[in-house]
Parts: sequence; C-alpha cells; structure tokens
Amino acid sequence: LNFKAGEAESLRVLGLYYYSKSDYPSALEFYEKAIHISDSLGDDNALALCYLGIGNVYRKQADFPESINFYQKALKKAEKVENLLCMSQSMGNIGLIYWRREDYPTAQTYFEKSYDIAEANGFKKEMSNALNNIGLLHYFLDDHKKAVDYMLQSLKMDEELGDSSGVSYSYHNMGEIYKLKDDYKNAMTYYS
Repeated sequence: LNFKAGEAESLRVLGLYYYSKSDYPSALEFYEKAIHISDSLGDDNALALCYLGIGNVYRKQADFPESINFYQKALKKAEKVENLLCMSQSMGNIGLIYWRREDYPTAQTYFEKSYDIAEANGFKKEMSNALNNIGLLHYFLDDHKKAVDYMLQSLKMDEELGDSSGVSYSYHNMGEIYKLKDDYKNAMTYYS
C-alpha cells in the first residue's frame, strides 16, 4: 500500500477544509505539505489539484498574479494527466482573474474553453458555472439580453442538478440584471 499518496490526499483535503473556513494561512500550509509529498511521488494529478486549491486561496485574497500563476500550473499538470475536470475548473478560474482585471475578451475565451471541456465530458456543474460566468460577463458589458440568456441556461442546469446554492446565485444574478434594466417586476420575481 502507498500510504504517502493517501497522506498527501488527506493533507490536500485539509487544505480545502481550511479554505472553506476562510483560514487561508492554514489552507496554504496544508496544500504546501501535500505538494511536497505529491512531488516526491511524481503524482501530477495530485499536484494539479493542490495548485488549483492554492490558486483559489490567492484569488480569495485578491492576489491575482499569484492566483493566475497557480491556476496556470494546475492547468499544465491537468493537461499532462488528462484530468479534464481540473482543466475545465482551471480555465474557468483563469477567466475569473481576467474578468477582475477587466480583460473581458480573454475572460470570455477562458470561460468558453471551460464550458467546451465540461460539455464534452458531461460535467454539468462546470457547464453551469461557465454559463453563469459568461452571463455575468455580458451583464458587465451591458448586453443584458445575452446575459439573461446565459443566466437562464445556468439556472435551468442548476435546477436539474438540484443545486440549491447555484439556483440561489442564478436567481440573485437575474434579479440584478432586471433591476439594472429598471424592470422591477421581473427583478422581484427573481429576488423573492
């Protein structure tokens, strides 16, 4: 039995746990420990997941250069081992960084790549995330019709998945779009 691989996975999951609790120093500590073991084992898949997690930590801390650096590392490792889910997630997250930098064309390119991989492999949650991100992008570009179209697709998918968090997020975003259009009746439909 390879206990080192299990130890690395446990450390990565602890990193994810502390990330979910917004304890970013602890999350980074556990991800780094997992990286050390995974690297010694040559486990590129585990490294991809750790890099993705570290990228998320830095994104939450608004350290976008470090975040994109780790997302790119995750993407390279995921491509190497053909971890398509990690590839889709990395591309979506890279898109979020470009969006925050207001480089909307590059953000859209990454969101669309994320969606294409997710769709080709049946990763419905990632498809929904990508559709939502593309919808929000169009919202910020004042193309409200396209924003609504993408948001409705995301909402439908979240409802099919039974993802109450995704449904709530989509409803909120739809309400914001209608509010911006001064269509308060439809806005209230989605807010309530």
